[in-house]
Amino acid sequence: MGLGGARWTISGVVLSVIHSLGPDQFTLPPQSLPTIADDLQAHKVSWKYCSADRGSDPQRFATNVDGVPLPFHSYGGICDPLTASIQTMTTAQATDLQNDGAFLDDVHAGTLPAVSFVRPF
Repeated sequence: MGLGGARWTISGVVLSVIHSLGPDQFTLPPQSLPTIADDLQAHKVSWKYCSADRGSDPQRFATNVDGVPLPFHSYGGICDPLTASIQTMTTAQATDLQNDGAFLDDVHAGTLPAVSFVRPF
């Protein structure tokens, strides 16, 4: 018996609806285990997790990234580990999840955080 249709909520706010897992369904319920982001935050270490095609990235880099050809766009939330974290997605940590364009902006401006995670696809 599956959990299809069950809802995960915090303070009455629906965070996700659980669907049965299967060969074409990989949705996880919100996770509460500590993450590296929690540890960095606790030690007041600045950080960002940047991934391709998040937010406005496809518009900024429609054909190339700093001259390197970009043949396709491929954001996949399932490969974005911190988006499953309740702590990350319900606090100010969510602002540290940005697109690769933000990473390049930080590089060019000399404003990189102490730790940068970059997922190019």
